[in-house]
Amino acid sequence: MKRGLIFALIGVFVLVVAVVLITALADGKKSSTTDTTLTIWSPFDEADIYKQISDQFLAENPTVRLSYKYVQATDAKDYESKVVDAIAGGNGPDIWLIRTDWLSKHQTKLIPSTKYIDLSKAKNTETEAAEEYFGVNIAGQNLRDGALYGFPLAVDSLALYINTKVVNDTINALSESNSAEAEKLNTIPTTWDALATWSRLLTKKDSRGNINIAGLALGTTGNSYAPVDIYLGLLAQNGGRMFTEDEKSVALHLIGLIDGKNSTPGLQALTIFSSFARPVDPNYSWNAGLGDPVTMFVNNKLALTHGYSTLSRDIKKANKDFDAVKIVPLPQASDPAITNKRIDAANYWTHVVSKYSNKPLVAWTYLQKLGPAGSQKYGQLTGKPSFIQAQDATVKLSSASLGDTDLFAQQAAFAPVVFKPDWQASDEIIQDMLNQALLPNQSLQAAVDSAAERLKALISTGS
Repeated sequence: MKRGLIFALIGVFVLVVAVVLITALADGKKSSTTDTTLTIWSPFDEADIYKQISDQFLAENPTVRLSYKYVQATDAKDYESKVVDAIAGGNGPDIWLIRTDWLSKHQTKLIPSTKYIDLSKAKNTETEAAEEYFGVNIAGQNLRDGALYGFPLAVDSLALYINTKVVNDTINALSESNSAEAEKLNTIPTTWDALATWSRLLTKKDSRGNINIAGLALGTTGNSYAPVDIYLGLLAQNGGRMFTEDEKSVALHLIGLIDGKNSTPGLQALTIFSSFARPVDPNYSWNAGLGDPVTMFVNNKLALTHGYSTLSRDIKKANKDFDAVKIVPLPQASDPAITNKRIDAANYWTHVVSKYSNKPLVAWTYLQKLGPAGSQKYGQLTGKPSFIQAQDATVKLSSASLGDTDLFAQQAAFAPVVFKPDWQASDEIIQDMLNQALLPNQSLQAAVDSAAERLKALISTGS
C-alpha cells in the first residue's frame, strides 16, 4: 500500500472520530439543556399552589421541570438546619425560602440576581431597579450590599388585634357608671401612649391583683406574640437600632440625638415593652401564668394582642365562629396623623437562589416570571399578603377584619431593614434581655448594657 494512501485512510479515520465526538458532545449539551429540573424547597406544604402559579413559565419553557419539596420541620430552626445540611452534602435545592432576617447570615451561600435578570431598563443600579419593582423598604429587606438576594411573593407585618366584645363590654360598664373614661375607648389607639391607656382601662383585676381580663398581651417572651419583632419595632420607632448602619458596631445601648434631645432608644423600647408584664407598673396587664394569648383572646379574656396576618388563621382555628375582631395598624411612638410618617415591623419568607445551583439563570428567570402576577395569585390561593398589595401604601392605613391582608402588606412598605449577623443568636440575646427586665430589682439599663455586650461579642466573632 502506498504511503500516501495510508495517510489518507488515517486522515479519514480521524475525521470520522472527530465527527462522532462532536455529535456526542452536542447531544450531551442538548440533553442537559432539555432536561432542566428546577428544585424549590419550602417550609410550607404548597406544591399544588406553586404548580398553579408556575403554569405560564413552564408552558413557555417546556424543557424545564419544577420539583417542589415541602421540608417538614418542628420550627424555623429545624427547617433551616435541614436545608443547610442538605446544601453542605451537595443535595440542596436551586431555590429555597428563608426569612428576611436570615439574609445576612446566609448571604455567602446565595447567588444574587445580578447578571441574570433586570428588573428595570430605566434604572442604573440594581438597588434602584429593586426599589422601583418592590418599593423602597421591601426592596431593602431583600437587598444586601446593593444586590438583590431575596424575591418575595408574600410579605407580612405586625398589626394590633382588638377583641371588640371586651372593648364594648368595658365601654358599656364605664358608661353605666357615668365614667368619662369610656370616651377614650371610642378612638382607635394610634400611639403606644394611647394603647397603654386602652390596656389599663380594659384590664380587670380581682381584689388580690390577679388578672381576670387582660388588656394587652405583651412583656413576656414565652406567651407574647413575636416579642423580639415587637421590641425591635419599638426600638426603630424610638430612633434606635441593634447595630450601626454600617453593620460594624453595636448601637442598642447608645445615646442618640432625636429631635434635638438626647435619647436612649434601647432603654425606651425596653421600658415600654416590659411595662405590661411588670406587676409594679401601672400598665401591668399580662404575665406568663395567663397561658396562650389566642385561647385567652377567643375566650374573651384578652382585649388586645399584636400579630402577623397568620394570627387570623390561628384565631379561626381556635374558634371558627369567633368574629369579634378588629385589626388596626401597629401603634407608633408618635401619631402618624401629625408626623405623616410610619415605622412598622415586617418579617416574612422570601425566595433565594443557592450558590451551589448549577442553573442560576433558570432560577432567577423563573422568579422574575412569577413577578407581580404570581404574587397576586399566590396571595389569593394562600390568603397571605402579596407584595403587590403594598405598592400604593400610604401613611393613613385602614383597619381590617379577619382574613383581610391589605393592611399587613401595606405596613411592610414602612418597615426598616433589621440587620442580624446571626438571627438565632441575635434573637436569643434580645429575648434574654426582655426576660431580665422582669426580674425583681433589675435595672433596665443594665439589661440593655448586658445585651449590647453580647451583641458586640457576636459581631466580633461573626457567628
